[in-house]
Amino acid sequence: MRERSTHPATLAVFVALSAAANAQGPFADPEIVTDEAGGPWSVCAADLDGDGDTDVLCASFHDGEIGWFENAGGTFGPLQLVSDETPGAWSVFAADLDGDGDTDVLSASGLDDTVGWHENLTGGAFAPRAVISDRTDGAVCVHAADLDGDGDPDVLSASLFDHTLAWYENLGGGSFGPQRIITTDARGARSVVAADLDGDGDADVLCASEIDHTLAWFENLGGSFASERVITDHAHGARCVQAGDVDGDGDLDVLLAATLDETVAWYPNHGGGLFGAAQPIGTGLAGIGAVCGADFDGDGDLDVAAGANHPGTIAETSWFANLGAGSFGPRQAIGGGALGLWSADLDLDGDLDLVSASPLDDRIATHENLMQPCVEGRRYCTAAPNSAGGGTLLLTAGRASLTHNDLVLDAVGGVAGELALFFYGSGRQETPFGDGLLCVGGTVLRLNPPAAFDAFGDLSRPLDLDAPPADAGPGHVTALSTWHFQLWYRDPGGGGSGFNLSDALEFTFCP
Repeated sequence: MRERSTHPATLAVFVALSAAANAQGPFADPEIVTDEAGGPWSVCAADLDGDGDTDVLCASFHDGEIGWFENAGGTFGPLQLVSDETPGAWSVFAADLDGDGDTDVLSASGLDDTVGWHENLTGGAFAPRAVISDRTDGAVCVHAADLDGDGDPDVLSASLFDHTLAWYENLGGGSFGPQRIITTDARGARSVVAADLDGDGDADVLCASEIDHTLAWFENLGGSFASERVITDHAHGARCVQAGDVDGDGDLDVLLAATLDETVAWYPNHGGGLFGAAQPIGTGLAGIGAVCGADFDGDGDLDVAAGANHPGTIAETSWFANLGAGSFGPRQAIGGGALGLWSADLDLDGDLDLVSASPLDDRIATHENLMQPCVEGRRYCTAAPNSAGGGTLLLTAGRASLTHNDLVLDAVGGVAGELALFFYGSGRQETPFGDGLLCVGGTVLRLNPPAAFDAFGDLSRPLDLDAPPADAGPGHVTALSTWHFQLWYRDPGGGGSGFNLSDALEFTFCP
């Protein structure tokens, strides 16, 4: 609902705003990189040729290949082989293993029980595999992280058939030490990552094992590891694990995809490595096998993508928006099945896209993120001096997010006791008006009622996106819409017009 202005000179400013444009879907349809990958189970993204963009790397189980696809501005070239001699290639990871400044390739191949690495020679050409260990019965997952605190990435492996987690010390220059066992009791180990779970500054080990339905972690004691600490042993078919700060409290929580439960869930870290019970994110996800946490909608918290791939079912990649403090919105389909997921800015537009690997149809695909990043109060226009001093500036608290709905507009440097009124519009301009500049263009709406500056010249206005005029009609603030905000205020002792204006802020609102 529109209301009248409190000053005749501003009547031309406060008029109805045309409806904001409808937002696009959150992700584009899958773009096929290849559909001839030979059973790809694992995918990751890294700059393999040193040209500044993010390429795609995959491991294909059936054809025993490790390969990569060059990024050519968000589209991808043909397969370039790293190796075709990695039988049962199950997992791939990218890291600078020899410390020469480029990105090497780490692989796990289950049919020859081998963890190995491939040196990046230059520009994405790779040396033959150098074996780190061939004593991993059913090598299924590899990861790289500095486990001994000496500044270089060590190698971490999970092997399915001998139920083993192990690590291999990086000795420098691409040489690795012998296998060092963390446990031989992770029955059906499928996924392993390193993360500082207890907040003591070193990288602990986190594992999902599907036969014993267990999610567990192992405390890093300085390069050796403590006994298993079980987070849960009721995650049926525990398949894929990741760590991230889900609830925004500063420590690392745990994300898990459990195939038999058809569930993706998170486990809150209560501090010191103590974890709470499972908090379901999505259920009824037939064939669920991959999870990936990333801030897809640009609002500062960790959203979750989940991949599923199962014959005879409609198995799609999905994502769930984090609504704050670890509460999640409903499942939103992205499209295409997946048992491998990775997030990266593939098209260099500032948001995180997805890469997926689907072994059932031999596909590697990318999923472009269409959710432009939120703009959290981009300042423009100059505040003119007023009778109180240098001019009135706008500040903010909260987030430009429809879900959180906690954005607050603050004005400082105003004229104590004088009436003021926030307003917003679809466009921007810089036109002389009163004693200042009118910075909001297009059709404009007021945020009534007016209010007076306090004795310090400050004024605060919570912006309720569920209330008029922002909730419906011409002023409706929708996801991905951009709006411009300014403050009009009385200033009888100013430059002669009797009123002035603040500077202005531009917001693009997240879902």
